[in-house]
Amino acid sequence: MIMIHIHEEAAHCLLCEDAPCTKACETGDVARAIRSIRFGNDKYALRFVANPTDADLQRAEDACIHYDRPIRIREMLNAVTRPSPSTTTPASPVSSARNA
Repeated sequence: MIMIHIHEEAAHCLLCEDAPCTKACETGDVARAIRSIRFGNDKYALRFVANPTDADLQRAEDACIHYDRPIRIREMLNAVTRPSPSTTTPASPVSSARNA
């Protein structure tokens, strides 16, 4: 799989008014999620798609009408909704200090 930069990919979105990707997705408003990512609001994008399945995101991607190739909706939204282990913050160690 080719790694994508989600903000660059979102910048290719045509921002369709009556977005076919959203019509094809049963999980939420994909177009609004992409718009949020496009303008740097990655966490806000989560409000528009809740627990999307790969199959649902693939249907949205297949419906994309971008002129040369569909936007990589599945990869983009998976990057936001399912952070990789390399981007998660490690747990803080538990302090053993006692209250006096």
